[in-house]
Amino acid sequence: KGGIMDPKTGMMNMYGQMGILIELYDNYMQNHEDFAYICFEVTSYNNIIEDYGSEVAEDLIRIISIKILNVFGPKVTIARIYGANFGITGRKMSLEEAEIKAERLSDVLRDIKEVDNRLCSLRVIYGIAMGSEKDNVLEVTELARQRSKGIGVPLS
Repeated sequence: KGGIMDPKTGMMNMYGQMGILIELYDNYMQNHEDFAYICFEVTSYNNIIEDYGSEVAEDLIRIISIKILNVFGPKVTIARIYGANFGITGRKMSLEEAEIKAERLSDVLRDIKEVDNRLCSLRVIYGIAMGSEKDNVLEVTELARQRSKGIGVPLS
């Protein structure tokens, strides 16, 4: 049990993500090479489960995963944290690039109108934090999560 990969998406899970984030933060501390962390959530995911069941929700997760890869490309690390919560980490990714891609992903996901021939409407939220904003990895991820919920320090 455990491991670092999510079996449904083939992406890293939260344990794999933490390893990558620790490496990136260490690199930032040594070489001042910043990174972006994006906390991304499809907030309507539980409604999909309730309305259509877990099989349709799992198909949605696979669709979301493909869309994330299509928008962000291969130069980022993408992890499925749980449910429809994803962490996207970009080494040398600027805040501007992170904002543009996160907004693009939001638009792409909102354009999904059905899954397995069932109507749906996806609501998405995201928050971005730069590695340089906090004193450790957990604080960086928490800041991004807070920003996704509209709590905490806004981006400058």
